[in-house]
Amino acid sequence: MGIRILMALLTRPRATPGDHIPSDMMVKYYSDRASSGLIITECSMITPLTTRNLVTDAVHAKGGKIFCQIWHVGRAAHPDLNDDAEPVALPLVSEITDIVQLHATAAANCVVKIAGFDGVEIHSANGFLIDQFLRDGSNYRSDNYGGSHENRARLLREVVTAVTNAIGSDRVAVHVSPLNSYELAYVHVFRADFYGLQTGDVVSVTLIANAGYSTAEAEEAIASGKVERFEKDAPLNSADSSLFYTGGEKGYNDYPFLNQSQEIHET
Repeated sequence: MGIRILMALLTRPRATPGDHIPSDMMVKYYSDRASSGLIITECSMITPLTTRNLVTDAVHAKGGKIFCQIWHVGRAAHPDLNDDAEPVALPLVSEITDIVQLHATAAANCVVKIAGFDGVEIHSANGFLIDQFLRDGSNYRSDNYGGSHENRARLLREVVTAVTNAIGSDRVAVHVSPLNSYELAYVHVFRADFYGLQTGDVVSVTLIANAGYSTAEAEEAIASGKVERFEKDAPLNSADSSLFYTGGEKGYNDYPFLNQSQEIHET
């Protein structure tokens, strides 16, 4: 099986404040990166004001594919960012049923009914709601959703089942653990933490390893398939992390294109 590269999710809050509708600058941002082949968007909320995305036509027009990452933030909700949402840490079983259905509804809206995405990625990592269930350090439940590994993974399995029933398993991906029985489009795993202290390899269905690749590491890992900068062995842009979450064009749509960055490099 060949190895490919893609554009992984990059949280860069540029949606319109208040209604979370993607802005014109987001259309440009994602369409400019359509040559990646497959783009995974930053996470989009499944709860009441589910983020709508209007960039799919622009990406498809340039020959790209795009998956929408869907999530429930759980106890990580912040009232300034999530419409005064109350954090959800240990939902009641009846609430869990609603949360599962919200994932399925969001997936259907993304792929079938509204937004025109090619698929969805279920976010079950990074300390958000599903990950909170998976971890024994945060899940102290004594019911069928706590205790054993099987119980702690129950919410994730129920969400994956509901979402695959809604849009088909070949359009569904999971951001974290291998679930071979679902024949998912892919499984997306961080290969290390942000500090490089934890590393690991996971073998599953189609596997995406993400985080901290240098150019040399990525080139070594790529067995086939090319993106323009790799094909031409061009230098990569250096990201300014201080501008990741600030809003606005600066640090978002002002990175040079390939021909521009080559000219800068040669100069």
